Amino acid sequence: MFIDEIKAVDNHCHSIYKEMNHDKFISAFSETGDDTQLKIHTQETIFYKRSIKKLSSMFDSEIDSYYNKSREKSMKKLTELFINKSNLEYLFIDDGFLSEQFYDISFFKGIVKTKRILRIEWIAEKLIKAKPTFDKFVDEFISELEDDSETIISYKSIAAYRCGLDLIKVSFDDVKKEYYRIIDSGESKLTSKILISFLVECAFKISSKRKIPIQFHTGFGDNDLDLTKSNPLLLKKLIEANKSVPVILLHSSYPFMREAGYMASIYSNVYVDLGLVSPYLSIKGFKNVLSNLFELGPWTKILYSSDASKIPELYYLSSDLSRSCIHEVLFEFIESGEINRDDYKYIARGILRENAQKLYDLT
Repeated sequence: MFIDEIKAVDNHCHSIYKEMNHDKFISAFSETGDDTQLKIHTQETIFYKRSIKKLSSMFDSEIDSYYNKSREKSMKKLTELFINKSNLEYLFIDDGFLSEQFYDISFFKGIVKTKRILRIEWIAEKLIKAKPTFDKFVDEFISELEDDSETIISYKSIAAYRCGLDLIKVSFDDVKKEYYRIIDSGESKLTSKILISFLVECAFKISSKRKIPIQFHTGFGDNDLDLTKSNPLLLKKLIEANKSVPVILLHSSYPFMREAGYMASIYSNVYVDLGLVSPYLSIKGFKNVLSNLFELGPWTKILYSSDASKIPELYYLSSDLSRSCIHEVLFEFIESGEINRDDYKYIARGILRENAQKLYDLT
């Protein structure tokens, strides 16, 4: 099938566990942090059932024995197997998630090309641990972002998790006062709307100079998230104030995918990615996300990603679901007379590869 031959760019993902067990394997199939949910209910989802059936067939194993049989291979060999089956050229890796438990980016050397996504809040938390003066903290934070390493492809904010996307305009004095409050309190997890708003503002300024995008977590996630504060419409003022900086709405903003498609249709600097909704949703659910994005959004603004993390299977499961569903949805548009077969090829190449090549200036 044409779409399977396209070598894709995974616009946003993570690394995988160094130490594995069955419980960690199961945790990769849910965003929950609730142990009871994981143990009792996670394996009773369409995502898990569909995935384990497909994976078991690859290893010619019974469903119940898939985990043990697959782990007879080394993690390096297993990762190479699934990435090769995914037909990927690049992984863009956010290494600020479970960084102490995951392999670093060098693990993927010899398997796939990689680029680094710099997570804003993670950088700030690392710096705050040393309790520098405020001025030194700001200088060090900016220095981290201005690192001209060719490996850094994008910045990313998880403000949606920490304080919500309704970020605010802050004064330098208020930020300084808030910084010292955080230092005095001993807080290790950055949740301050004042400080995060300031850090994001700094990131936008540097992004504009470096001409690289900022990715924002939007839509659904784990138990830390207040879903009402992750609607991408809350980013409207920031987007309008920073028109020179591409903003990528991660996870199709699910369940706010119509809002994401709308924003991509009116703002030249707004893009939407497909990670997490693929592979987490049912086939029907993911096709619905794609259809909602296509209602208004230009296909030149849609980027493939997996948001894979924890286990290497997710790189493959996302690629497999994304390719089949994009194919089916586009053929529905062909059958309705809205596009032709040449359009289909152009759109499929764009979503899986060429949109990212243009946005990130990949050569």
